Amino acid sequence: MMDADRTVTAIYEEMFVGDWEYAYEDESTGNKIFISTDDKSFQFVTPEKDYGITEADTMIVTRRSTIVSHMDDEISLLSFSLNSNIDYCLTYVRDMQTGNTYVLLDRIGTE
Repeated sequence: MMDADRTVTAIYEEMFVGDWEYAYEDESTGNKIFISTDDKSFQFVTPEKDYGITEADTMIVTRRSTIVSHMDDEISLLSFSLNSNIDYCLTYVRDMQTGNTYVLLDRIGTE
């Protein structure tokens, strides 16, 4: 029950509604990267932090590989993956706020 007029503020955030075509995980570190080539987006996740869904500055997609490059105030990321049956990914990330660096190596045949 309200006894007077109230002001309400709604904050809307854009949600990712696409599909991740590729998902890679480094089992030794727990680091993960999800890539959507349709949306030119990626999400990098460590056991300590989720960097959120980000539209990549550069995404080059060929039949066999994907290269993702991105830098902003929060993250610097470079990722190279071999697609299809090979399933290999090497990603290097630097947290621009803390200086922490992360490496993701999803080797061929380690699922």
